[in-house]
Amino acid sequence: MGMKASAYSRGPQILGLLYEHGPLTNWGIRELIKPEMDARRVRDAMARLLERGLVLRRFEALPKNMSYFYQISAREEHRKEIGELIGVEESKLKDLRVRDQELYHSMDCAIWVESLKRTFPDGKVIRDFRLHSDPRWMEVLLMEFDDFEPKPDILLHLPKTAESPEVNIAFEIERSRKSPKRIERKLRKFAMATRIDGLIYATNDEGIQDLVRKIWLTKNSSDRLRIGHYDQNFLMFASNKPYWLNHDLFMFTAAQSARALGRWMSVLRKYERNDRRDKYFEPSAEVG
Repeated sequence: MGMKASAYSRGPQILGLLYEHGPLTNWGIRELIKPEMDARRVRDAMARLLERGLVLRRFEALPKNMSYFYQISAREEHRKEIGELIGVEESKLKDLRVRDQELYHSMDCAIWVESLKRTFPDGKVIRDFRLHSDPRWMEVLLMEFDDFEPKPDILLHLPKTAESPEVNIAFEIERSRKSPKRIERKLRKFAMATRIDGLIYATNDEGIQDLVRKIWLTKNSSDRLRIGHYDQNFLMFASNKPYWLNHDLFMFTAAQSARALGRWMSVLRKYERNDRRDKYFEPSAEVG
């Protein structure tokens, strides 16, 4: 069993999670924080942070009997202390808002981010609202600073090594259905106008999965010159349940062929983009 930690010493770590990921519930904090904390210790830690005015509760737009969301206080009198505790410039704590309707989506993304960090310790995992902060990610997505074109919810960047090319994977974490035109536009952007090597669409809604699959299989397939030699394995689908740290994430293609994250990533990391072929992703193919 993993180490358990005292509520007294975890305040700065909890504040760091709230800064990085936005509002979280007690449950969300327990899912993300390492070493683990039990429910009572998390409640105790949040009570102390509330008492000091360093965090606020969010009540708005929450269904009846649902847990509170907590977020870092943006009040001027607390910014300096919070900044010192988490090592962040005070000026970056002025606007930490997340829209009400995105609270649960934001927490889903937070759990994916922490899962990906532990699964790919050699990589960088970037949320959508951090993409403009580094020219490297804007170059991967071929974005400008004033660009409002579709961005992924999460970007996983694996740097180039002596054995592997640079690999960039986009993640879309979906709770609600988007319009077909918006989905088509986003898929076209990722496939044709970025340097992304693969896209994972995570949702528990089969209707959303079916809609995205249909659009991918019927729209713009002839224009995917950048990834045409492996476009059947560029887009993957997965459940929005990233509890796979001790297992391999099960995925499937738009044609509903089963794939495992570990093997899929092995192929992407073995071959340069122009050398990848759909047949290399088949379970029967060898990956050196």
